[in-house]
Amino acid sequence: MFWTERNVTRWTQACEIEVEHGLAVCDTDPLKLHYSWCLARAGLTSAVDFESQLPLARSAIETQRLGLADLIACQIPSYDTLRRQKEHDSTRSRRNFEVNARLAGPLREWYQALDDTDPGRVVWNWSTEPPLIRRQRYDRDLFEAWMKRLPALSA
Repeated sequence: MFWTERNVTRWTQACEIEVEHGLAVCDTDPLKLHYSWCLARAGLTSAVDFESQLPLARSAIETQRLGLADLIACQIPSYDTLRRQKEHDSTRSRRNFEVNARLAGPLREWYQALDDTDPGRVVWNWSTEPPLIRRQRYDRDLFEAWMKRLPALSA
């Protein structure tokens, strides 16, 4: 429940910025459900964490307290690129580097499932002018279809 409420706060802030400025850009997906799924998919936690968050996220979407971003720009660098960035950045410890690097494949699966479910919602290459289309943010059927497209998690 704690993480769902944190995600609701992020979503609310983004919506307020959008009302004020016409556009909100977040540096992470406000839904943030991908993290527990990716950890489980990579075998770093059990599926229980994700499965316990799923009904809470679903309920928050149904009540429009949390939604799906209109556009997600997703770029996942190679392990070698990430390693070079780590080695050349003395400003951060990156103590969880190996864990986060293991999440790259599952993260691609997560957003590929969304892109397959709702083509065009995910862009895989940076663009100076991404195609911003207002989409269904609170569509439970879309959310359920996306979750069903995800590869299965181990127990």
